[in-house]
Amino acid sequence: MLIDRYTISAGERAVMAFDVLPNVLLVGEITNGGQGTQIGRELANGWFYTLVTQKVELANGQSYEGIGLAPDVEMKNTQEEINAGVDRVLQYAVEELK
Repeated sequence: MLIDRYTISAGERAVMAFDVLPNVLLVGEITNGGQGTQIGRELANGWFYTLVTQKVELANGQSYEGIGLAPDVEMKNTQEEINAGVDRVLQYAVEELK
C-alpha cells in the first residue's frame, strides 16, 4: 500500500485496517496523522475552529493522531525523478507484487 503525507482521514483509516493483514507492506512516507472526524464551527467574531470528536486507535490500542503512521519501507521520490517522469516508489511496489 502506497502512503505519504497526503494520506489523511479515511485514507489513514484504510491504512490502519489493511496494516493488520499479514501480507500488506506499507511503502512511502509517514501519513498525515489526522484520523479522527472533526466538527467545525464559526464563532460570532468570524473565527473558525475545529474539534476532533473521536479517538481512533490501531488494533494494538495506540493512537497516531497528530503523529501519522510510519511505512514499513520508507522512500520518497526526488524532484529530479518527478521531473523525469519516474515514480520510484510505485516501481518498488510493483516489483514487490511480482
